[in-house]
Amino acid sequence: MKKAAAVLIVLLFLPSSSPQGRTGSIAGETVLGGAARTPDPPTRVKPADSRACGAEVADESVVASAAGGLKDVIVYIDNPPAGTPAAPARVKLTNRNCRFQPRVQTATVGSTLVVGNDDDILHNTHGYFEGGATFFNLGLPFRGIEVPKPLARAGMITFKCDAGHTWMRGFLLVFAHGFHAITDASGRFRIPQVPAGSYRIKAWHERLGSQDASVTVVPDQEVPVRIEFK
Repeated sequence: MKKAAAVLIVLLFLPSSSPQGRTGSIAGETVLGGAARTPDPPTRVKPADSRACGAEVADESVVASAAGGLKDVIVYIDNPPAGTPAAPARVKLTNRNCRFQPRVQTATVGSTLVVGNDDDILHNTHGYFEGGATFFNLGLPFRGIEVPKPLARAGMITFKCDAGHTWMRGFLLVFAHGFHAITDASGRFRIPQVPAGSYRIKAWHERLGSQDASVTVVPDQEVPVRIEFK
């Protein structure tokens, strides 16, 4: 009995085999290089919807800070490490002020998308898989309604409103792993807890396309990345 207790004490003080200390992070910025893109002219709203939408809707497909930081870019590891699935979560797509909020987001397979309406007018949220097949087509006739939709497969989902709001666009990229992020209003992003190794980074923007970068992650360090769109 004493021998067994001694063995137990030794095991308790053995070095941990957890992955802590063998991961780093990827952090950086995406910027709009060269001459700033001229935005499309604003879309005029029909009078019946102007109380919720405003009289005009500005082009929001390219949003950059004064320093050129590019908002709403999806940044992700294109060759993710094996055996690192991410936990599912609930993400929300809201119709608010006749825009999709958020306009761009990410999720992991197994998560639930909750589609809602915060406006006091009819919206019809139409989700499409890559290739154009319909994922769902939801009439949302009043404020406060919410409909859950499971995200069962990876890939891009795009959203439009079929209730006459032609300017409304939304994008949701679903991954089978957790190594992805969205840039903020300053163009900044961070992907934490990445196992050490060499990776291909891809940055996607709805209008400006994709850019690639290569990084090598080392334990307990943050790797800086700067990605420029032209």
